[in-house]
Amino acid sequence: MIVLAIILSLIVYAYTKKIGTVVNPLVKFLMWDFLLYSMIPLVFAEMIGDETGKISKIILYYVVFYFFGYGSAIFFFDCKIYKHHIESARYVVRLKNYKFIIVSLAVFIFIFYICLMLQGGGGLMWIKNPRAAYIEYRAGVGFFWLLIQWISIILFTFIIYKNRPSSIMSLVVTSLPFMILGYFSGSKANILSFIVISIVYWNFNVAKISIVNITLISLFLLSLFAIVLGFQSVGFEQLGFNVSNYFSENFFVSMKYLNDEFYDPGYGVFLLSDLWYYVPRAIFPDKPYEYGVLMVHKVLFPGAAEQGNTPGTYEWLIFYLDFALLGVIIYGFGKGVWHSLLFKTYLNNKSSPVIFLLFIQFCIFQVLALLNFFAMVFIFIFMWMLRKFIFRNVFNDFAKK
Repeated sequence: MIVLAIILSLIVYAYTKKIGTVVNPLVKFLMWDFLLYSMIPLVFAEMIGDETGKISKIILYYVVFYFFGYGSAIFFFDCKIYKHHIESARYVVRLKNYKFIIVSLAVFIFIFYICLMLQGGGGLMWIKNPRAAYIEYRAGVGFFWLLIQWISIILFTFIIYKNRPSSIMSLVVTSLPFMILGYFSGSKANILSFIVISIVYWNFNVAKISIVNITLISLFLLSLFAIVLGFQSVGFEQLGFNVSNYFSENFFVSMKYLNDEFYDPGYGVFLLSDLWYYVPRAIFPDKPYEYGVLMVHKVLFPGAAEQGNTPGTYEWLIFYLDFALLGVIIYGFGKGVWHSLLFKTYLNNKSSPVIFLLFIQFCIFQVLALLNFFAMVFIFIFMWMLRKFIFRNVFNDFAKK
């Protein structure tokens, strides 16, 4: 494992030197997908005396091939992108429109939060114990929760692009109210989302972050995550165990499925069934609760999907269900091509808040929660319209030539 980690680190280091910034999709993959969600669970499994050690190694084996597909696309695929003239633009803020939009979005957040408290039955528990309210009372009013989350992310993005904070203190002051809002949503990922957006903004718009600093920041975020986890749910007595268990969930669910005897390749059946995700239950009440990768939960945790509380799995598992190891490699490669395209597009269009958020959403961290295809299209069209309404592009002489 140590040798493997060193080899992957050298590959990521070479790519980082090539592009000149440590904030890139391959570094995120190494630290998040490989270290936190693969290496730590494997060590954790051995610490607790995992009886399926062979399956643990198989999971790591699939992760390595996933990295092979993803890394080869990121490292060698040269995306031919169209350089939009926005890269040479400077923004002039339409202040009157900006104030109207910001105030309107803030009011919508407040209204939706009240609806979340009243319609879901959680009431003041969303203030007193947000995590408990998130677990017990989000079902049935998840749409209000998502609207709060999406609007707050969009609002924060436009604010930093308007104010352009150039010091750490100004960036902290800007992001802190949103982090507090994220805490009261009951989701640790919401808090982390605003931190990730701030870090990416700083790296590409203020000053490059060094490898040493990104390592320290990662350790800080992991510590912050543990603290929030202690406050929101489990307490501090078994904090180390629960943090390890949180990152191990995907690993153990996938391992448990791979260890059983009922696996049979679907050859596209699972991917096709995943289209149910885009069908609203309000329109089609007979929509099944288990489809796509949730078929794993149907076998391992019957009834969990209907209750709305399913353990996580690796994102490549659905491709494995249909095409085994080849599916894992193909998924990794396709994801790498997509991320390479987005990353290079953003590097050529740093002044666009829409492309900025699009790059973070898919290449760094899923800051917009539970975003299916149709919601993604709607949100980014909505952001593009707001950007046109708020900002006026003024091009320099070079851009006009």
